[in-house]
Amino acid sequence: MLGIKAASFDHIVFTSPECTPVSPHWLRWMTAPFARSGVQIVLGPTRYDCPSGLKSFFMNWQQTLWLLWATGHRPYCSGFANVGYHRSLFQQQQSFSSHAYLLAGAIDIMVNHSGRSGNTAVCLHPDANVSMAASRFSWPDYRLFYMETRRHFVHTFAYRLRYAFLSLLPWAALLCMAVAATVCVLGHGMLQASLLLAISLLGLVILYVCFFRLSRVWHFPGYRIFLPLEWLMVWPSDLKSFFRYCSTNRQFFRKKFI
Repeated sequence: MLGIKAASFDHIVFTSPECTPVSPHWLRWMTAPFARSGVQIVLGPTRYDCPSGLKSFFMNWQQTLWLLWATGHRPYCSGFANVGYHRSLFQQQQSFSSHAYLLAGAIDIMVNHSGRSGNTAVCLHPDANVSMAASRFSWPDYRLFYMETRRHFVHTFAYRLRYAFLSLLPWAALLCMAVAATVCVLGHGMLQASLLLAISLLGLVILYVCFFRLSRVWHFPGYRIFLPLEWLMVWPSDLKSFFRYCSTNRQFFRKKFI
């Protein structure tokens, strides 16, 4: 907060100590959208370089959903490691004062509360990317703090409905395939079963191709072999984190002021 108040210019870019810009032109691309009329928030991508492939997938998967959502809707949240803010809007929101007691998630909450489709821009250029080094926190730990942060979000129904749909989509496709295979074995409705199987496979292939293209553009780690298995793990992992969150004392997420 003191650094923001002491800043000499109006455009502020937040990042994290463990992050490294992938290009020397990172700041130029992250601040370029401010030149457009009305833009006060700029969201950029973060590449999570985790030793665990599953953890990298979960974090990049979640980021891909909310970052692309912000290109056409009110932003749901932001990555704490790569976001630009206009100082006047930051001061209007009274900086982090309303959520200073939380250990994490203040920037997410600020963007969720103050972001609009008209004042938020998303910079998808590869040079706007930052790379985050491996962290000691596991995916359930990140998810745990995110669920506490989410309690303070507003206007979340549409995004969370979309997230739930995409998380359950592979399981729905597997169910359709199982039904189609059963029908084929029983020898009834072969045409309908074949159409159901083809539609399920086509839908999954389209989504895989889209995520692969984003992975290449943003230099995310490749998931070409294990993506089907990793995608299936999203919903069980979220469910596990939810039960853990329900059994965790709320004081666990608060700062210990002395």
